[in-house]
Amino acid sequence: VSFNGAPHPVPDELIAALQQRLATPQAPAPLFRAGERVVITEGCFKHVEAIVQGESADERIIVLMRILQTEQAVEMSPAQLARAG
Repeated sequence: VSFNGAPHPVPDELIAALQQRLATPQAPAPLFRAGERVVITEGCFKHVEAIVQGESADERIIVLMRILQTEQAVEMSPAQLARAG
């Protein structure tokens, strides 16, 4: 950031706080929570509602959906889901 062509000094405390935040990685907040109702937005199950069971190790979402009168756990990409409502 500059003012009148000269860079504005950044306080050392702000730089230290930013460095500390970067040094301590935080897990991102989950996109969907267990028990949350979602709707599938793509593929052959488009418009089908499901319930989030959790997250798999490879960052996919495990949902429980009713298929042919049976509940099935299916892994899906988060991009294929939206909150129901």
